Amino acid sequence: MLIREMRSEDKPRERFQISPRLASNTDLVAILLRTGRQGHSVMEIAKEVVDLLERETGINGYEDLNWRDLTDIKGIGPDKAVTICAAVELGRRLSLICDKRKLVSFSAPDKVAAFFMEKLRHENQGKRKIK
Repeated sequence: MLIREMRSEDKPRERFQISPRLASNTDLVAILLRTGRQGHSVMEIAKEVVDLLERETGINGYEDLNWRDLTDIKGIGPDKAVTICAAVELGRRLSLICDKRKLVSFSAPDKVAAFFMEKLRHENQGKRKIK
């Protein structure tokens, strides 16, 4: 279904404007993509992207995401692929900043783990951080 054929409350941008939490991952990707391809709506392509991301992300999460992988989807060229990967990277970086602000002290092992978990969980092998 084309965006213009959807009810206003079902459109990705409008749903996001009501509340970002109402928007699905497919909605968010559709907002980034902006347009579909001939014969396929932006929602269909966004669903393909989300399916690929869910299928391809393993233990390292989105850390191994490469924009070239997304160009295998018809309708996703380098510009759209880089836009999606940039949004994922921005989210990853912002999550690191937010986690650090919530950390009060290193008074317990779980607080130390919370501090390093997001940064180190994408590593393929253990690393020792000493400063």
